[in-house]
Amino acid sequence: HVDVRIVALDKRDAFDLLDRGEIDLVIGSFRNVPKRIRARPLYTDGYLCVVRRNHPLLGPGGTLSLDAYVAVPHVLVTLAADDRGIVDEVLARHGRHRRVAVTVSDFHLVPHIVARTDMIGHMPRRIADLLIRDHDLLVLPPPVALPPWNSELFWGGVSDAEPGAKWFREQLFAIGRDIEAQ
Repeated sequence: HVDVRIVALDKRDAFDLLDRGEIDLVIGSFRNVPKRIRARPLYTDGYLCVVRRNHPLLGPGGTLSLDAYVAVPHVLVTLAADDRGIVDEVLARHGRHRRVAVTVSDFHLVPHIVARTDMIGHMPRRIADLLIRDHDLLVLPPPVALPPWNSELFWGGVSDAEPGAKWFREQLFAIGRDIEAQ
C-alpha cells in the first residue's frame, strides 16, 4: 500500500526539497552532500564506455585509445544540465579535455543517441547491461581509470523517524544488497 512518484530533479535543488519534506528520498550519485542530509550506499558499480558497433575510431579488437576517446563528442548524463562530470575531472588530471556535445538527465537516452551518432556515452555497467540490449552497441572499458559509480539513498530529517519512510528505505537497502551480490 505504498504510492511511489518518481520525479526528475535538478541536483542543485534535491537536498532543499528533502529539507522541506516535498520529497522523501533521492537515489543517485552525488558529491558534496550537506552534513544535514542522511545517506547510505545502495550499491557500487564501474563505468563503461558505450559506442556504436562500427564506430570509426575503434582500434584493433574493438579498443578505444585515449586519443580517439577525446577526439569525438560525448553524451553526459547530468541532473544539472552542466557539461562537466567525473570524466572531465579525470581527463584534466591527464592534461586532456573532451567535448560534451549532448547532456541528458537520464541514462535511458544514452543508447538511443550513441546508436545513431559517433558519440561516446558512459554508463554504470549494470545499467548498460539492461539498456543496450535493443541496440547494436559495444561496451568498452574507458581508456582512463574512472572512480566507481556509487548509487546512494539520501533523505532528510523530516522523514528520518517516520515509520513508513523508514520501512520503505529498508526495502530499498535490501534491493541494493541484492544488486551488489549479483
